Amino acid sequence: TIDAVGRTLSTAGSRGTHVLETRGWRTRGAPALMTIEWLPMDPPEMLRVSWGQYTAFLPLNVDDAGCLPPPPAIRDMSSDEMLAIIAASDPGAALRAWERLRRTSTIDAFDPDLDSATPSHLDPLNRYSLSTTFLHRVRRRARVMAQLRRVVERPAISSQALEWRLRGMIGIESLANRFAADFEAASTTAKNGTAPREALLTLADLLIVLRGAKYVRAEGCISTSQFERIFRPFLNDLATKLAYSVNARGHPLPQDLAAFWDRTVRECQV
Repeated sequence: TIDAVGRTLSTAGSRGTHVLETRGWRTRGAPALMTIEWLPMDPPEMLRVSWGQYTAFLPLNVDDAGCLPPPPAIRDMSSDEMLAIIAASDPGAALRAWERLRRTSTIDAFDPDLDSATPSHLDPLNRYSLSTTFLHRVRRRARVMAQLRRVVERPAISSQALEWRLRGMIGIESLANRFAADFEAASTTAKNGTAPREALLTLADLLIVLRGAKYVRAEGCISTSQFERIFRPFLNDLATKLAYSVNARGHPLPQDLAAFWDRTVRECQV
């Protein structure tokens, strides 16, 4: 029998998730190669092969890492968190810091507002805090978007590295999908006070930043022409998908904003 197991199910006595047994294999004609559909969201850690009194473990090889679903923690990451991590000078260190904060934060942590003489929801100045205003959010996000452009423009040591930068678990495509989800949520219900117009402007800003990216070539890295052959079709497809997602919502937009969005999409599809 072959069972899919994980780190917590790696002993011979654990059942794991059944994949294949001898009878089923022979019923299919005992082929040398078999394709078996895997239904759970997350892939297994390894395969456990059992025959008689013996047991062995086989590692899993992945032909395309981009097909793997992100871990649960990353699936729950907000668009702002993902943007900050991708735009960081060291995304790996930023991701580790984010994960450390996520694991150590608890709902029982001391909240200064609970011990304040003036609770935050009763403080008239706190309700109009600069950090929550639209202008402040736009300026802050503009700074991060500028950093994001520099990340896109960085030299890539290989085509695979560039593809991962664009389509990886924490990549440009994943970030765009988060922004699109924010727009969808804002179009149906209030989410963190974000209006559909602001969410759409964020999508447009992302496309504008990507459209203006100019690759910086370095010795030992892919050429500018190689970058363009990968990046421009990616941007074209991304703009098309985002346009379809926005139009599918059917949310009424002001004429000037709708025209701005359509023009932005067309300029990315050149």
